[in-house]
Amino acid sequence: IHVTPNIPAGYLGMRPGPQMASADEFTVRIKGRGTHASTPHFGIDPMPAAAELVGALSTMVTRRIEAFDPAILTVAHLKGGTTHNVISDEVLMQGTVRCVSARTRDRVEELFAEVVHGVTSAHGCTAEIDYHRGYPVTVNHAEQTGFAAGVARSIVGTDAVDTAVPPTMGAEDFSYM
Repeated sequence: IHVTPNIPAGYLGMRPGPQMASADEFTVRIKGRGTHASTPHFGIDPMPAAAELVGALSTMVTRRIEAFDPAILTVAHLKGGTTHNVISDEVLMQGTVRCVSARTRDRVEELFAEVVHGVTSAHGCTAEIDYHRGYPVTVNHAEQTGFAAGVARSIVGTDAVDTAVPPTMGAEDFSYM
C-alpha cells in the first residue's frame, strides 16, 4: 500500500504486471587533459564531450528503446571546471535510469556504456562508468492482484477501485516483497 498523489483519497489503484519501475543510478567521469582556455589545442576538453553525451543519451532512449516498453534516463547532475579561463581535466555526470521491464533495463545498461565510450572517445577523452542497479521493477502477480482488488471492492466499493492504473516510473523496495 502506498500513497500516490495522482489517485484521489479513498480510491485504490493497482494493476497486474509492472506497477513501479526499476531505479538505477550512474556516475560518469569524463577525463580529458586540462589547459588554459587560450590554448585549447594543448589539452583535451571534456566539456564538449559531456555536452554531446547528454544529448546522445537522450537520443539513445528515444531511438533505440522500444516505446511500448519504456525507459527514462535523466542526467541530473553535471559538474566541470573551476573558473572561466581554464579547461578542466574532468567532467562529472550523474543521473538515474528507470525501466518497467528487466529486458529493457538490461538493454539500457548495455547501450549506456556503448554510447558513453563512443561519444567520449570521439572527443579524445576517456570515461569511467559506475552504473549501479538499484530497486528492480515491481511486478504484481495477476492472481494476487485480482484477489486484492476483490477484497478492496468489498471494503470501499467497486467504483473506488481501479485495476487499470498505468505503471509509474517511481520506484520502491516493494519489488523485494
